[in-house]
Amino acid sequence: MDSYEAGILPTPVIADKFATPVAYQSLRSRQKSKRIHSMKSMYCSLSVCSILVALIGLSYLLFDPIVKYVILGRLVLRNESDFAELWKKPPITPHFKVYFFNLTNAEEFFKGNAIPHLEEVGPYTYHQNWIKENVTWHSNGTMTYSTRKEFKFMRELSYSDQSTTNITIINVPLLSAYYQSRKMGYYVKAWGLDSVLESFKEMNAWVTRTPEELIWGYPEPLFDLAKAYLPEDSAPPMDNFGFFTKKNQTENLAQYTMYTGSGNPYNLSKISLFNGKNSLGIWSEEREGATCNKVQGSDGATFNPYIQKDETLWFFNDQLCRSLPLVFDRKIKSRKDMPGYRFIPRNDVFNMDFEKYPQNKCFCDGEELCEIIGDGMFAVPKCQFKAPIILSWPHFLHVNETFKNNMVSGLKPADPEKHGFHFDVQPITGTTLSAKARVQINVAVRQDKAFTKISNVKNNTIVPLLWFEEGIEELGDELLDVIAEAVTHPPMYKKYILFMLLGVSIPTTCVIFVALTRFFMNVRAERVNLRQNNGADGGKKIRNLIQGSGANPSQAKNQLANFRKGHAHNPSQGSGKFLLESEDSSRHHSRNSSTGSNIPTSTIVVETYVEPEQQAVNGGVASTESYHALSNHENHENHENHENHEVASNLAEEAERLLQQSDQRSSE
Repeated sequence: MDSYEAGILPTPVIADKFATPVAYQSLRSRQKSKRIHSMKSMYCSLSVCSILVALIGLSYLLFDPIVKYVILGRLVLRNESDFAELWKKPPITPHFKVYFFNLTNAEEFFKGNAIPHLEEVGPYTYHQNWIKENVTWHSNGTMTYSTRKEFKFMRELSYSDQSTTNITIINVPLLSAYYQSRKMGYYVKAWGLDSVLESFKEMNAWVTRTPEELIWGYPEPLFDLAKAYLPEDSAPPMDNFGFFTKKNQTENLAQYTMYTGSGNPYNLSKISLFNGKNSLGIWSEEREGATCNKVQGSDGATFNPYIQKDETLWFFNDQLCRSLPLVFDRKIKSRKDMPGYRFIPRNDVFNMDFEKYPQNKCFCDGEELCEIIGDGMFAVPKCQFKAPIILSWPHFLHVNETFKNNMVSGLKPADPEKHGFHFDVQPITGTTLSAKARVQINVAVRQDKAFTKISNVKNNTIVPLLWFEEGIEELGDELLDVIAEAVTHPPMYKKYILFMLLGVSIPTTCVIFVALTRFFMNVRAERVNLRQNNGADGGKKIRNLIQGSGANPSQAKNQLANFRKGHAHNPSQGSGKFLLESEDSSRHHSRNSSTGSNIPTSTIVVETYVEPEQQAVNGGVASTESYHALSNHENHENHENHENHEVASNLAEEAERLLQQSDQRSSE
């Protein structure tokens, strides 16, 4: 037993480092474990920020649909609602302006010596008050109403006084009588009608009247004559003649049936019936798919909500005898930076190219005046008591220049801004922000040898009489504030939500960054600690290998070879796989010891806790005892034990070197 124990103690150096666990513990204590940071606070902060971002982001995404739903609900006209009261009595001041063309050479023109020379006089401005009357609500989402208009002359906004200025224009009632009898025989016209008309000594082919008389009417003796000799259905229904007598009437008002938006908010303000019918019954309907008589669109006060740029709006006016299609022109801004879209008449309006615009053909079926007009004109005798009236844009806007110059003189060039027709509409609510409905009234003068007063006139001359502008300059503050609640306020609130989203997203991003940083730091620390733990286990196995390697040199060599292979195979793991083989060998030695083999029982390491002040003392004692034991054994060792000593010494040095390398890798 003594000789065996002496053989397994190589040198004092090895005993100093490996024979005692206290010395080995001081060697490994230089490496400290990395700290693992707690992630609970990070996870809590990240959860709170994520919830806030999700809620605010969802609010931002759903904001527009919710606002749209609320606006459409509020725009629906309901009896006794606030919006219905605004619709009945809108806080606006519509205007009505009339510009006359004073015929300065009337006598020369009707003698056939000159073309008409015109001088524009105006405007004569009136402010209107629109009052909705006879309002009836229906259960099918429609309502019926009539609009009564009150006019007030604004002298300060007018060219001159409406009752004192004299203006000379064509005598429209007389020219209408000539036109309606054009198909009669020559002698019937010359000896009959012309003789009767010439009996009115003061009657000429032109009249000189005040603007007030021309606008609102004056007594016309020809109407009395017509009622006396013509059938009741052919005689004019009025006693006075004026260009806008119907606008100022208080009885027999036209009835409009309009959608209230109930059930379908996008039908709001669209007219479905006029005087109880969905068709005007004026124009020819012989062509399949003809829409000239169709009642559609709005009366111009409001349009349907949420208007798109590519949408076609329709404006219906019974005095124009048709619905006008309007298309997007450009964006505009009204007072208080209220955004809007400008809509103008479509290119096919007043266009005579029937090949390109076949939908306009029904306006000219059976109409003789269509033979003498061109693009930019619209013949309306069928809806103007068979008078030879032709409509156009002011100053013949969009009319062929050659055609215009050969007709009359004295007209200024047409300006789309001054003479164009447009509606400025707020696209969200459909409210009309501004409107300039401008139309020119002309009369066709046709030569007829049977009538004395037009026998020498230049044939087929279209003479402008006047042009007017009806609409709204701008909305009042009260109505703009109501519209702003649906137009300008929601985008402002949406911006606030966006700022909140950005304000929460920035710290959330920071929290995510910090959490990821901590997470990867913890992952790295765990890896380092794992390497240190594996290194400590490797050192323990090395000590066990060294302390149990003296049994047999061949087994020690095999253990050293296994150690080297394991360390090369996986240095970071401390060659745990192959050290297990050494541990198996140690266990084999233990089994041999129970059967009487030489077992190094005196070198079994028991790692116990030792106070720091006792470590040096214990180390010294262990070293001294090991040295004396080694001396006693060296005196009795033989040649075979000498070989064991050399193997154990080489094994200890090699294990020490590999242990240091493992420590360096663990620290890295």
